[in-house]
Amino acid sequence: REKNIPVIVTNQVYSVNPNEIELSGKDIVKYWSKCLIELKKIGDNRRVAILRKHRSLPEGKKIEFEITNTGIEKAKFKIF
Repeated sequence: REKNIPVIVTNQVYSVNPNEIELSGKDIVKYWSKCLIELKKIGDNRRVAILRKHRSLPEGKKIEFEITNTGIEKAKFKIF
């Protein structure tokens, strides 16, 4: 807190059933984290980031993005 440096901690997950995942760190990770973001793969290069926990933003907020040769870009609408 003295240096005001953000820290990113990653966590493995495992499947409870086909539609549900659980954090390997269980409730300790949920308790100590100020912000939780779930990342899902929805295509070859497309991902969605879903806000699961935040102090001031609503849970469930999401954004789609693409990983490209030039970096990360906001996903564009695609039919095919």
